[in-house]
Amino acid sequence: NRYQCLCEKGYEGDGEKTCDDINECRDNVSRCHQHAICKNRDGSFDCQCKSSYQGDGVHQCFDIDECAFEDKNNCTKGDLCVNRSPGFECMCSPGFVRVGATCQDKDECAGSDSRQCHANAKCHNTAGSFSCRCKAGYEGNGRECSDVDECAQGSANCSHNTLCVNREGSFACECQAGKVTNGTDGCVDEN
Repeated sequence: NRYQCLCEKGYEGDGEKTCDDINECRDNVSRCHQHAICKNRDGSFDCQCKSSYQGDGVHQCFDIDECAFEDKNNCTKGDLCVNRSPGFECMCSPGFVRVGATCQDKDECAGSDSRQCHANAKCHNTAGSFSCRCKAGYEGNGRECSDVDECAQGSANCSHNTLCVNREGSFACECQAGKVTNGTDGCVDEN
C-alpha cells in the first residue's frame, strides 16, 4: 500500500518532514472586512474589527456610535458629541468656546458680537446665548428699538402749566409761552 502524508489545512510543506504555518494575513489569503485586522493563528487566522467598529470582522464591521453611550466617549458637560467613522469628536455647543479641555460660555456681549443689538439697546449675556433689551425710553425687540413718545402715551409726569416735549429716548416738561418755571410747582406767569 502506498500512502501520502499531507499537511493539514492552514499549513504547508511536504507533509512528511515539515508542515509550517501559513500566514494568511501576510499572504492576503484572509477575507477580512476593510475595517478589520487580520490576526494570524497557528494553522488559521481571525478577523477582528478595528477600534470603534463592531461586527464579525469578516462580513461586517460597522461604526460604533460612541456618542450614544456615555461610557464610550469622554465629552464633558457643555460638549456636543459628534459621531465620526471611526471615533467621535467633542465639540462645543453653539454659544460656547473651547478653553483647554472644556467648553466655556462665550460672552456675545463683548467685542464685535454686541453689534447684533440695536444702538439703543443693551446686550445681556446668558449661558450659551444672549439677549438684547431696549434701553429706557425705547421699545422693541432689542435688535430694533424705536423711541417711546411718553407725551403721546400719557406716561410723562409733567406738572400743571407745562408742555410735554418728546425727546429721543426721553421727554422734557417745558413752560408754555409767557410762563417760567418756579422750580417746584411747575410754571407760573412771567410777571
